[in-house]
Amino acid sequence: MASISNAANSITLKSSKMYNAEVQTNNSRVLLKDLTGNGKKIIFLFFSDYCLQCHWELDSLNKILPELAKKNIEVIGIAIDSKNSKSAIQEFVKEKNLKMKIVYDLKDEAKNIYQIRTLPHTMVVNNSGRIVYEVSGFNKETMPFLRQVFTEVAKIN
Repeated sequence: MASISNAANSITLKSSKMYNAEVQTNNSRVLLKDLTGNGKKIIFLFFSDYCLQCHWELDSLNKILPELAKKNIEVIGIAIDSKNSKSAIQEFVKEKNLKMKIVYDLKDEAKNIYQIRTLPHTMVVNNSGRIVYEVSGFNKETMPFLRQVFTEVAKIN
């Protein structure tokens, strides 16, 4: 196993499969694993609108979406806020002017299957649909660290 680390963060290279966690798009229900394996690498960001660190990471990722797109990396936000309705989350996304795709885990199915305990939680999936990196939390040192991770991820299949 390979790893990337700095003083505040550490991510270990994984090779875990995606599970059949069902989430909701604006119009239908889909399996998270069906959003992967399309030749793109995917960053899944589990977030909630009441989580301040989630706001920071969403804003940071939103700013670098064009850079990530050039590396064939797509960002998909997974709203796990079961306290709010889908419409409340949609309003939050609109207010934040988020450009990434958003799906909704209002029943906490994906959160529970992937054992998400800390928000934000970021999972990076390779173009074969396997989880290769995961990290929880976000602070001022996290974004430069995640940029390093994304550069490494762009090199792998």
